[in-house]
Amino acid sequence: MVQQQQLKEVGSKLESPPASKDALIKLLKQAGNYLSEIGQSPLPSMIEALQPCFNAIVKPELLKHQDRDVEVLVATCICEITRITAPEAPYSDEILREIFHLFVGTFSGLNDISSPSFGRRVIILETLSRYKSCVMMLDLECLDLINKMFQTFFAVISDDHPESVLKSMQSIMILVLDKSEDLPENLLFILLSTLGRKRSDVSTAARSL
Repeated sequence: MVQQQQLKEVGSKLESPPASKDALIKLLKQAGNYLSEIGQSPLPSMIEALQPCFNAIVKPELLKHQDRDVEVLVATCICEITRITAPEAPYSDEILREIFHLFVGTFSGLNDISSPSFGRRVIILETLSRYKSCVMMLDLECLDLINKMFQTFFAVISDDHPESVLKSMQSIMILVLDKSEDLPENLLFILLSTLGRKRSDVSTAARSL
């Protein structure tokens, strides 16, 4: 079990992240591994130990980092944090909107199954599905982002993907549609466009979504 002191140390290092990409990636991997070992509803002493990491990971220099490798690792860490704190939201609405932009941005990389970061992208997808945190996007009124997420799912899914990826995408879409009071017109257009019989550019996997 990860020690509280280790969490405090990695959180403290993330407060002033290293300039070197390699050093930053190593630190983020370490943080992600530590966070993945923590169960839901941790004791108050563990929450206190987690706080430096919780705060540092959403600083603009990490949350809006331009490097794709760093971006996925930051998203993985935040995804673990949302899992640990579920069903409570760990951040303000403003930061949560930025977080969901980050999450949805990582889904475009799901088209490359051979990528070293593919597994992490799948974890983000599966966590959003399993803990139903995607529903928060409706509460935050991120309708354009939901449209983008659906479009991305239809664009990247293929017959080569593991069934778990397809199931997670389906689960997220069903959750969002089920919780939507009114189906936005743009979202309806996306769904109907994908199902259109004359669309030869739509994969079988996308239609099965």
